[in-house]
Amino acid sequence: MLSRLRTSGSVCSILASLFAAGLRAQAGERSEPPDVLVVVLDDVALADIGRVPMPHLEALARRGTSFRRAYSMPVCSPARFGLIFGEFTGLVSGDACTSPASEAPSPTRFSLPELMKSAGCSTALFGKWHLGSNPVGPWESSPQVHGFDCWRAGIPANVKTCGGTSYRKWLRVDDGKSFLSSEYQPTALRSAFLSWWAGTRAPRFGYVGFQLPHSPMHAPPPEFLPAGFEVGTNSRELYEAMLAAADFELGEILAAVDLESTWVIVIGDNGTPPEGVPFGKDTGRAKGTTFERGIRVPLVIAGPGVEKGRETDALAHAVDLFATIADVLGAEIPAGAARDSRSLLPVLRGEGRSAREFVVADVVPDRSDPATRDRAIVAERWKLRRKGVSTEEAYDLLSDPDEKEPLDASASAMPLEARTALETLRRELDAYEKR
Repeated sequence: MLSRLRTSGSVCSILASLFAAGLRAQAGERSEPPDVLVVVLDDVALADIGRVPMPHLEALARRGTSFRRAYSMPVCSPARFGLIFGEFTGLVSGDACTSPASEAPSPTRFSLPELMKSAGCSTALFGKWHLGSNPVGPWESSPQVHGFDCWRAGIPANVKTCGGTSYRKWLRVDDGKSFLSSEYQPTALRSAFLSWWAGTRAPRFGYVGFQLPHSPMHAPPPEFLPAGFEVGTNSRELYEAMLAAADFELGEILAAVDLESTWVIVIGDNGTPPEGVPFGKDTGRAKGTTFERGIRVPLVIAGPGVEKGRETDALAHAVDLFATIADVLGAEIPAGAARDSRSLLPVLRGEGRSAREFVVADVVPDRSDPATRDRAIVAERWKLRRKGVSTEEAYDLLSDPDEKEPLDASASAMPLEARTALETLRRELDAYEKR
C-alpha cells in the first residue's frame, strides 16, 4: 500500500485512566492504558517511500492508517520542536553539547513527555535530540529537563557533530554521561531501546530518534539490508541503502512491541536531503526548503481502534502528534500549551475529517532577518510560499502537485475561488509571523 504513496511506570491518573478505559471499552479493547511508541525517520520525504524495499513499514501500514498529506518542518530541529511541544516554529537549535543554553526551549514550556508523565507513564528518548542544550544543568541531561526519564544511545544532534565523524565514531550519551563510541550507531540505538522496553513496566512512552538515513552517506552492514540488495556508490544509491536499513531497524524494534495494544507512530522529520535526491531531480526543492519534497513526509499510525489498511488525504502535521496522543490517553493539555496541535483521532477511527484547514512550515533560523525567510502555509488544495524579503509564490497542488507552475498571487484574472483561498492563507501566515 505504501508503495503507492510517495524508573518504572505507575498507574495513570484516575481521570486519564477512566477516560481512556471508556474509549477502549467502546471498541471492545482491554482496559490497561496503552504504551506509546514514536519513531522519527531522519531525512525521509513521502516521495522516497516505495522506492526501496520497506516491508516492515508496509506491514505497519496494513495495521493502521497512512497519511498522504502529512507535513513537517524543512529541517531537523524545528521538526522536533513541533513534535515535542505541539507548536509551529522557526526555531533552529544547535548541538546540545555546544549551543548556548539560551537557544534551547524554556524548561517551563509544557512538553509531550511531561504529558505522558502526568498520565503515569515512564518516558525515554533514544537517539537524536537536536533541541539545544540544558539551560539548568549539564548538556548531557538536556532531554530530562523536558520530561524524559532517561536518554540512551543519545546523539546531541547528528553523528558527525560534537567530535563525531561517522556512524562508527560518534558522541554517545547514556544517562547523563557522554563518550565517543565505535559501535555502529543503529545497532546501539536498537539495543538501548530493546533493553529499556523489556525492563520497564507499562505504561511506557518510547521516543526513538533514528539517525538513518541522514548523512554521512555510507553502505550499511549487510545484515541490515534485504537479501540480494545491491548497494551502489553514488549518493542517491547509498541513501536508498540507508533507507532500507532504517526499515530493518524499524522491524527489529516493532518485533519487541505488542502491536495489539501499543500505539505506534512513524513519521519523517523533514524531506529528502539534497544529496539523496534522485538524479535528474531538482536538489534545490528538497530538505531545507518549503517545497513539497522538503516538508511532505510519511506518517503511519497504528493502534487500538485505528482503521486498518487505510490511506487518507486528511491534512496532518508533526505538531498534531501531541494532541492525538493526549486524546488517546484522555490526558488534559494545560491551557496555552501545544497551541497548534490538533487531534487526528477522529480521522484514525473513521469518525470525521481532519480538524485542520492549513499547516505551516518554517525554515527561518532568525525571524529578525527577512532575507533568510522561507515559509509556507498549505491547505487542502492551495499553497502560499514566502521567500526572502519580497518574493511570494502560490500553487494549486491539485493541478500542479510538483509545483512547476507558480500562480500569480496578485493577478486580478485569477479565479475567485483561488483568490479567496489565497487571501485567507495570506492572513493566516501574517498572523503566524506576528507571533
